[in-house]
Amino acid sequence: MSGWADKQLGRFFVGHSEGSFKELRQHVVNLLCELTGGSCVYTGRDMKSAHKGLRITESDWKIADDLFVGALKKHKIGLQEQTEFMQIIRDMKGQIIELPRNGALIPALPRTLD
Repeated sequence: MSGWADKQLGRFFVGHSEGSFKELRQHVVNLLCELTGGSCVYTGRDMKSAHKGLRITESDWKIADDLFVGALKKHKIGLQEQTEFMQIIRDMKGQIIELPRNGALIPALPRTLD
């Protein structure tokens, strides 16, 4: 089952056209390909900007995490590769989650200038 077919995660995709689904899917593919050392180039927004205002919760994150793990297992990806891939995904969590399970807003971290 994909995220857009999941009852809880489906709310993030309501009102999207078939074309926008395809564009979103391609952004995800390009991002993951680039992050895992592939030759793809991700041209989308940073994770914080792309997910801002979606009010993504810890519960949403857990469902998405489980869907990723399920897809890796379904396609018989090796355990070491699964572990490495999921670490890349999980490293983005802080840029994506806005709400803990109870729905209270997580305060924004102060920005620093490098």
